[in-house]
Amino acid sequence: MWSSSDWLSKPTPGARRGRVAGGIAVALTCLIVSMTLTSCGSRVPDPAGDPEQIDTAVVTGEPAGHNADDIAFANSMMALHQHGIEVSELASGRTTNPNVVAFASRTAAALHADMATLTVLSVQWKENPQLRVGGDAHDTTPRDKIDDTMIGTLKVLRGNEFDALWLHSMAGLCQAAIEVANDELANGSNVDGIALARQIIDQERTDVTQLDRMLLQR
Repeated sequence: MWSSSDWLSKPTPGARRGRVAGGIAVALTCLIVSMTLTSCGSRVPDPAGDPEQIDTAVVTGEPAGHNADDIAFANSMMALHQHGIEVSELASGRTTNPNVVAFASRTAAALHADMATLTVLSVQWKENPQLRVGGDAHDTTPRDKIDDTMIGTLKVLRGNEFDALWLHSMAGLCQAAIEVANDELANGSNVDGIALARQIIDQERTDVTQLDRMLLQR
C-alpha cells in the first residue's frame, strides 16, 4: 500500500489543483499542498478514452465563518477519501484491465489532493475558533464504507471477477461522497468548504459515469 508520503514526494499528473494563500493556519499546511498539487494545467486521460480536465476548489486562505456542518463535512469526506485511496490501491496486481489501472491511479491522486485541501481547511478552522458559529462537529463515520469482508474478497480476486466487484465498490464510494458533499451544500456555511463540495459532486458524478461505462465494457 502506498503511503501519503509516497504521493507527496513527487508530482502527480492526475491530481486536482488548488492554491493556498494567506492565514496562519494555511501557512502550516501550504507546503503539503504545494508538493501535492504541482500539475496545474495538465490534462488527464479518461480511462475510457476521452480526455478530461480535473480541477479542485481554490482555498482562499481568508478567515471565514464556519459551522458544525462544515467540520462534519471535512471529517466525513477525509475518512471516505482515505478509504477510497485504500480501495484504489487494491487494483495494483489484481487487474489486467488498463482502464481500471488508469482509473485507480487517477482516483487515488485526486483523493490525496482533496485531502490536502481539507487538511488546510480543518487547520484554518481550528486556528480560528472565534469564527465558529455552531456546536461541536457531528460524530460521523464514512457512509457506505466497504466492510472488511468485502475488502478481504477484493484482495483474493483477480482478473474479471476483481474488476466487477471493484468497479461496483468504487461506484458506491462515489455515491457516498456525493451525499456528504450535498449535505455540505445544504447545511454548511464556509465558502471554501461549499466550493470544494461542488467540485467533488461534479467529479464524483463524472467518475460514476466512467465506472458504469467500464462495467458495460468488461
